[in-house]
Amino acid sequence: ALPIGLMKEVEDLRTPSGKIAFVLQCGYFRASTRFFGNQFYQADISFVANRLALQMPIYLEIPKQTLARHRLVISEFFGFRRLMKDDKEQLATEITELVKQFYRPPEVFRQTLKKLENRKFILPSYDFLSTIISRALFRGKFIGAN
Repeated sequence: ALPIGLMKEVEDLRTPSGKIAFVLQCGYFRASTRFFGNQFYQADISFVANRLALQMPIYLEIPKQTLARHRLVISEFFGFRRLMKDDKEQLATEITELVKQFYRPPEVFRQTLKKLENRKFILPSYDFLSTIISRALFRGKFIGAN
């Protein structure tokens, strides 16, 4: 079930596919505090279509602009925001400090996720975080070796 404010957004959408995609993105975001691509599980599409009493679409194709607009509405509703350039730089500095404390990449990763969730940031991709952690580990090895 969606909060009333988000159900009003769904009602304002024109197409059944748009409504289904909005609800799916909202559900995925609530479960993981991040957004995924435009691919949805068929079982999830069927479930949402039935819940909204909509005909099951043959193919759920949503333009990128529409997905981006949905994501903005959903993240703002729940009080989350994207990482901006300054946030990314601060995060890289914090990860470097975590690397110095923990040394183990999985623990650095877990601590980083906690920090981001506590600050109400939309979680970035695994690749983005693993790259920053790897760079901090690499720099730490060479700085510590001197």
